[in-house]
Amino acid sequence: MVLPTGRFGRLGVTGAFGVAALLLILVIGAVLDLSASRAGQGRLAEYIETAMVDPVEAIVSAARTHRIIFLADVHGSAATKRLAAEAIEAVAASSGVDAVVLDVTSDAQAYIDRYIDSSPENTASLLAHPAVLQEPNPASREYLDVYRRVWRINRNVGPDRRISIYAADAPDWPPEKAISPAEFARRYARRDSVMAEIIEQRIFLRNPRARVLIFMGGFHGLQSGRGALQTGGAAPTNVTWLATRLNARHPGEIVTFLTDAPTGRVNGAVAEYVGTRIPEFLGDDLPSRNFAVRINDAFDAIADPLIERDSPGLDFEILPRGYNLRDMADTWIRIGS
Repeated sequence: MVLPTGRFGRLGVTGAFGVAALLLILVIGAVLDLSASRAGQGRLAEYIETAMVDPVEAIVSAARTHRIIFLADVHGSAATKRLAAEAIEAVAASSGVDAVVLDVTSDAQAYIDRYIDSSPENTASLLAHPAVLQEPNPASREYLDVYRRVWRINRNVGPDRRISIYAADAPDWPPEKAISPAEFARRYARRDSVMAEIIEQRIFLRNPRARVLIFMGGFHGLQSGRGALQTGGAAPTNVTWLATRLNARHPGEIVTFLTDAPTGRVNGAVAEYVGTRIPEFLGDDLPSRNFAVRINDAFDAIADPLIERDSPGLDFEILPRGYNLRDMADTWIRIGS
């Protein structure tokens, strides 16, 4: 009788077959996953091709039936600012908009008011305060154009159609000086609560039927789930998003548009919205033109669809794990340029 030698001699025949079976299972699993991914990719691409519409038209249509429109900004992207300016003008000419809300520190409100009330137009109060334009930012000029578009609209409408602009971010955001990861997490988590209260107190308390367009980083527009920031061995700091809070107070009134757009900078900031994994998932099947499409179960094939960014000493995660994008937002907008 010849005994097994080498590796199989040490493993034994049964062990060798076990290893081979495990490898086969892994290979089969990988093939099945790849097949499922390709099937999901094909289904999503086909759905987009048949269902996509013009982004501005989609926003205008949603504003006719919902009082709160959330349009996701990608900080550093000029394209999202141009879309916001076009959408504000189009909605104003259709169903109307009473207020535009930005993720600009609320300390800057006086400078915004001074500009909106200027006659003739005088942008000095905006240009003199970098926080109003989210500077330093390669898209600051396009961000300024959002303010200027509102100013021009107001000059051509009656008092009852004038648009107000509200700076809704926390007064201590973004931090001016370096702070610890734990303090960063605490301040970040507080922002959405502050935003919600500013919107309620300054807008809806005065006009319960106000029509609002919110333009800010996309995470704030998520209508379910939560964010989790964790540093070291401490318990996570949880974030309840602005749109989730507004949905609880104004059920059925909010529509969220998430965006993917080119950006003028490489952004590694922790917990800042930079887009989704949809373009990566679709690859060559991604249409090159700008479009909007309703988010449905065809998007479920994308695991962890929102891009998350960590930083040294601070981890950021969207929860619950395994979430579907259709539970978080209503419509996806792709801007190619």
